[in-house]
Amino acid sequence: MNERQRQARELLELEIKLARLRVQAARIKRQQARQDGSRRRAEWLALAETVAAAAADGWGRKAAFAAAPRKSRWLWLAAWAAWQFARQRAAERYGKSH
Repeated sequence: MNERQRQARELLELEIKLARLRVQAARIKRQQARQDGSRRRAEWLALAETVAAAAADGWGRKAAFAAAPRKSRWLWLAAWAAWQFARQRAAERYGKSH
């Protein structure tokens, strides 16, 4: 019976260790997800700042498009098109021309 109790105790200790490792793995996954999210937000903020600087300083769309990472160049183009559309619509609505 003593041997059986020792084995049961070892089994419980291993199960506790496994549970702790699972909790730790979940914490690490959450932390990595947060870091990925903050990294994505930082990339979007940098993108927005570059677009704002290009619009304010008159660099033009070519400079902004060339500075974009290859994967997000289509986003630049879509953002520029949306901005142009919004400017045109505002000009039509308020009688301004650019």
